[in-house]
Amino acid sequence: MEKIPFTLEHQGKTLREEHYSWAKHHKKVGYCVGVEKFHQSLEEAPFYEVWHSDKKHVDVYRALKNTPHTLTKVYDMMNFDTGESFKQRRHFILLENQAYQEADVSHYSIGASNTKQTCHIRLIFQLEKDRFIFDMEHRSAGSYAETFGSFLEDVFTNMMDYLEDKKEAYVEACRRQEEEPNVQSHMVRTHGIHSLGESEYKIVVVDSSSSLIDEFDIEEEELKRSLIGVEIYQFNMELQ
Repeated sequence: MEKIPFTLEHQGKTLREEHYSWAKHHKKVGYCVGVEKFHQSLEEAPFYEVWHSDKKHVDVYRALKNTPHTLTKVYDMMNFDTGESFKQRRHFILLENQAYQEADVSHYSIGASNTKQTCHIRLIFQLEKDRFIFDMEHRSAGSYAETFGSFLEDVFTNMMDYLEDKKEAYVEACRRQEEEPNVQSHMVRTHGIHSLGESEYKIVVVDSSSSLIDEFDIEEEELKRSLIGVEIYQFNMELQ
């Protein structure tokens, strides 16, 4: 399965982390290098502190602290066994997506009888501070090729049909290789989304500060309402 490299270089040191292909359209993702826990107030010394086992990561974080390359977030936590509340401070280094593809569409044309086209598309969903980005393709060919405008008229249904096609292709590939499919794991890792049944999905998101990766379940109508952007980032045409 494809892996997306996220890196940061500083004074000859390279920090690297890989995510599955769901992450291909996120420019940055945070990498946690340290966690501090406090009883109540951040003004006191932490009672629990853990930093990355590789000193290189900690050195780079401290060298870049208070720059756009690092981030500190505070979380209000609770120990449900004891009922005790406490604060947790996490320290992140922001790693950059080395495989990110900027939109580069200098030509768009359809309708020629001897051509076929592929639009590579990003669908962007914003759920409060969390962002989910879905990658898909729209193919057309010949004199009566569907325009991108027509495709957009029911873009969410087209997205779900595309997702179902990908799931069926994965299951069929497993069958040919005599392997047991793990549909949810594959779909979430590859596409960042998997249908959980009637009008519910599991999705992978990155928060607005590019630090925290999360998974959660969402109803179909809420996901539809959160669609804020559709972008063709690559367009290919070839002769049939």
